[in-house]
Amino acid sequence: MKAQKFRIKNKSISREGRVKIIELESIWGIKMLNIVRQFDMAYGKFKDLWSESGGIPEEEAMVLRDNALNAIREFSDFMRDFSEKVDFKYYPPKGFGNQEPEKIKIGSEKCRARS
Repeated sequence: MKAQKFRIKNKSISREGRVKIIELESIWGIKMLNIVRQFDMAYGKFKDLWSESGGIPEEEAMVLRDNALNAIREFSDFMRDFSEKVDFKYYPPKGFGNQEPEKIKIGSEKCRARS
């Protein structure tokens, strides 16, 4: 299979838009990128609905957010184990470590656990 290249744009505060090009060589990597792209769009809609009146209730939103964090953590754990088996150096996401889900910041202030 020929490697496919994808352009990833990072939104930043600065005027310069950053573009990162990643090259995926496996069909599974391409499928994962598709899932991640759709998750990102759904998460944006989730944040919008969380803040609207008549949107997702607070308690349900917290459960959805925690479920998303757990899925990310589980995949990261899988990657750590998988990488060890194939002698690959895996770098987990920064700030993810052993923190509890409510202490991990995801994207915006409203996504942190409420005090």
